[in-house]
This record gives sequence, structure tokens and C-alpha cells, in this order.
Amino acid sequence: MGQPIAEQALLALEPLAGEWAVEAKGPDGQAWPGEGRATFEWYKSKAHLVQRTMIDVPGAPDSTSIIGCDGANGSYFQLYSDERGVCRIYEMSISTGEWHLQRAGAPFPYLTYRKTSPRS
Repeated sequence: MGQPIAEQALLALEPLAGEWAVEAKGPDGQAWPGEGRATFEWYKSKAHLVQRTMIDVPGAPDSTSIIGCDGANGSYFQLYSDERGVCRIYEMSISTGEWHLQRAGAPFPYLTYRKTSPRS
């Protein structure tokens, strides 16, 4: 049984696929020293995007996330986990040039990622 809403929503994630440079910032908006990278790869079913993030900043955890959508309405979710054992669920939206993650509660109630170019 086809799910045209899911198919359309998953196609909107395609620009994330690949490897990206990551800049970490503290709550004050200042960039932390060091660098990081994130890779986004389609899971073999093509129904989920797997994000792996590695940050070369002392104390910053590496993480793995699964990104998918609700096939009934096209809303997005990210299941996040990191090497500290932290697990979170983010609501997500994606539009031209911006990727938004939001969750209820501290420490990061709202995150915005601006898409630049993939890492070469």
C-alpha cells in the first residue's frame, strides 16, 4: 500500500544526505574550539535517514540519530542517542535552507540548523 505523503516527506530529506561540517556553539552563541562532522545515510529500507555526528570537542558526545516521518501526515521526528546514554525525541521540520529540531524541555528546547554546502 503506497503512502504518497510519506514518499513526498522522505524526498524532502534528500538534501541532508552526505557528509557535513559541524560547528558547535555554547548557550551564549559562541563557537566552541574544535570541529566536527556529520554523515547522513539512508537506511536500507529508504524509510529512515541515519545521522552520525562526531564532535572533536572535549566533553561533547558523539551521537547517532534516526530521522523519519509519520506516513499519515508527513510530520518528521528524530530519535537521538549519544555515547553518554542520553536519548531524546525531537520534532522536526525542513524547508528551503533550514532544518529545525524542537523538543519540550531543557537543555536545548529549540535548535536551528542552516544548511550550507556538504563537506568535500
